[in-house]
Amino acid sequence: MYKKIIKMMLVLFLVLTLTSCNKNNTAKPLIVTTLFPQYDMAKNIVGDKFDVVLLPNPGSEIHDFEPTSRQISSIKKSDLFIFSSYEIDSWLNNNAYRVSGDKTVVLNLSTYLDLEHEEEHEHDEHEHEHKHDHNHDHGDLHYWTDTTVYLELLEVVSNLIAEIDYINKDYYLLNAKNYSEKILTLHNSFLDFLNKTENKKIYFSGHNALDSFSKLYNIEITALVDSIKPDADITSVQIIKLINEIKENNINYLFTEELSDPKVSQTIKNEVKKKNQDVTLLELHGYHNISKEDNKNNITFYDLLSRNVNNLKEALK
Repeated sequence: MYKKIIKMMLVLFLVLTLTSCNKNNTAKPLIVTTLFPQYDMAKNIVGDKFDVVLLPNPGSEIHDFEPTSRQISSIKKSDLFIFSSYEIDSWLNNNAYRVSGDKTVVLNLSTYLDLEHEEEHEHDEHEHEHKHDHNHDHGDLHYWTDTTVYLELLEVVSNLIAEIDYINKDYYLLNAKNYSEKILTLHNSFLDFLNKTENKKIYFSGHNALDSFSKLYNIEITALVDSIKPDADITSVQIIKLINEIKENNINYLFTEELSDPKVSQTIKNEVKKKNQDVTLLELHGYHNISKEDNKNNITFYDLLSRNVNNLKEALK
């Protein structure tokens, strides 16, 4: 009887041991990202060969993000940690290596902004950053809103992932090429539309975080708040000024920022309505993060750009 029990325990122990080993052997490499654009790049490049994590929860504001101890642990375990910049990801306190592990490759995407200039590039197995000073303007801080910059950085990320997992290099580079061509087709189609459009001015009931987007497409954006910070105070003077401009110019479309409180936009719409002037609210997405609903529907950067393009076409037609 005892021998049977001991034998069963040994079998159970072996099964558990083998299962544990199997899990360890099949564990996928891990990529951790701090912003949706990087997450989207990585997901579309690696397919199911890596696990990809976005630190801020869908629907949350990224500018005041602070990681939990569990999230810090995931960075330390990661094979690749991608962040936007020390200005945007201020919680890093100018030292991404403080939260990364021994095997983690750290990628600061903001250091690749000036891709047309050759710059000194130091690279070892744990580091993948340019070493230079770069003064960011407002547009640079939100550089990912420039579609062409996004595509350049998509190539940077795909090349690095191909280095990390060289065996599947062709798979990653092909995925990146296909995704890039898809986005580029949409981008060029929108440029064709804009070349035939005289009025390229829109009104935006949000914060001024779309400079790179507006410069790329030569669209003039009159924003409610000049500050790029989403938590900057909105004053009644600013609201009244925007309402008056919309009335005076007989504007029928007002753009709103993603994941924002709709109260201000609705207030502007209601005030303009008193003049028997209808204003349609349309979203102009800055790609910082996505809503819970968009996350559920596996929305990509391409989908958000397409949404922006369609909304802008409606307003500028």
